[in-house]
Formats: sequence, C-alpha cells, structure tokens
Amino acid sequence: MGEQSFIKNKISDLSTSEETRRVQRAGVQSLANKNRSEKMKRTWRYLKAIRENYPVDIPLRQLRTALRKHRQGLETDVPDVAWRNPSP
Repeated sequence: MGEQSFIKNKISDLSTSEETRRVQRAGVQSLANKNRSEKMKRTWRYLKAIRENYPVDIPLRQLRTALRKHRQGLETDVPDVAWRNPSP
C-alpha cells in the first residue's frame, strides 16, 4: 500500500506541467503570506494593548524586542502582569 502511494505520487509529479506547478506554488505562497500577515497583526494588537493599559514608556519596536526576550525567558523591563493579561 505504501509503495503504491509513493509510485502514484511520483507519476502525478511527472505528469503535471510546469504551469500547474507554478500555480500550486503561488497558492502555497499566498496562503503562507496570509498566515504571516495575520500573525503579525495579532502580535501588534497585543503589543498596543500592553502599551495602552500599562505604564510602559518604551516605543512599540522596543516593546516587540522585549516580547521576544520574554518568550525566550530572559528578563525585561515590562512587568510580568502585562505579558499575562494585556487588558486588565
């Protein structure tokens, strides 16, 4: 069964044209870009909520760096309460 599926995949790869592969690759890339965009939007909303609700006097770019350090387990200037619940 496993060998049959492997051979069928090889046959289907050989039978697809360059145009079909290009379209499939473009579809995968657009989905990856969409997912990346949503994740970045979610992260920036999270950081803006922290900045609005807690007395953090650093720019958003530095707050983003602090988030990366917090996720790595390093010490940051932002209180731990802000990371747990950005909207008190």
